[in-house]
Amino acid sequence: MPRGAVPAMRPDSESCLVIDNTKHLNRILSLDVAAQRCVVEPGIVLDDLNRQLKPHGLWFPVDVSTSSRATIGGMAGNNSCGGRSLRYGIMRDNVTAIEAIMADGSDSRFAQIDSSELKGMLAVSGLNWSSWAVK
Repeated sequence: MPRGAVPAMRPDSESCLVIDNTKHLNRILSLDVAAQRCVVEPGIVLDDLNRQLKPHGLWFPVDVSTSSRATIGGMAGNNSCGGRSLRYGIMRDNVTAIEAIMADGSDSRFAQIDSSELKGMLAVSGLNWSSWAVK
């Protein structure tokens, strides 16, 4: 079961093997100050991310109470929120896409799609999705 730095109060991994090597995947890979976007590795700790963003007048708005040890990957996995969630949203509102390597080694990309993309995907799947309402 892949995960980030999960707090002890979460029983996510009680009955499985956890291999967590994200502490080595802790960098900002790119930063576009004008667009207010960055690409990060999953093991970057929220406080470290904000420390590196601060000189540019930026900060990540999801403010969990465990920010000194919470990793972005773990926060994404839990869809974390915080005290500023009502104003700035939760993780899903602040993440454009996630590129992941699955347990079987395959690459996956998770991102929002619009209804026309969804209709196209459903049309080529060969399944009868006509009962699904896509507007």
